[in-house]
Amino acid sequence: MGRRGWQAAEGQALAEAALLLPVLLFLLMGMFVVGRWFIGSFMVTAAAREGVRLATLTGDCAELQAAVKRSVQLIDRAAAAEQRLAIAVEPADRLPPRGEDITVIVVYSLRPLFPAWRESYAASSSFVFRQAVGRATARMEVAPQAPDTPCVFPE
Repeated sequence: MGRRGWQAAEGQALAEAALLLPVLLFLLMGMFVVGRWFIGSFMVTAAAREGVRLATLTGDCAELQAAVKRSVQLIDRAAAAEQRLAIAVEPADRLPPRGEDITVIVVYSLRPLFPAWRESYAASSSFVFRQAVGRATARMEVAPQAPDTPCVFPE
């Protein structure tokens, strides 16, 4: 094969790389986003479990909220992390009496991984990996400290 044949093969390899590289980068970024969502989902579920555990043992809404916030800080150390956090208690936003089940639901809005995606991320409400939701249920072991006080958390 002469010199001309090698130049053609090098040009073909360069063209193939130019076509394939954007696809590979897109797949790699997608793996990062999905992986971060999985980690966020596991951490939010752990936060809900910790919140329901403390609620069932102490009977205090403030302890529940503090435990969830501490756990969520492990996901995102940003100062605005609490603004993206929503906590709900079932049944009816109050701690149930002793012996009944309590469910804690934690919803956390994940920040976009890449700064270039912030605008499209904020505009899209249907993006699957935008929020991590955790839910945990347990039986109340103690009576609530303030049974008539609603367990409402600021959004």
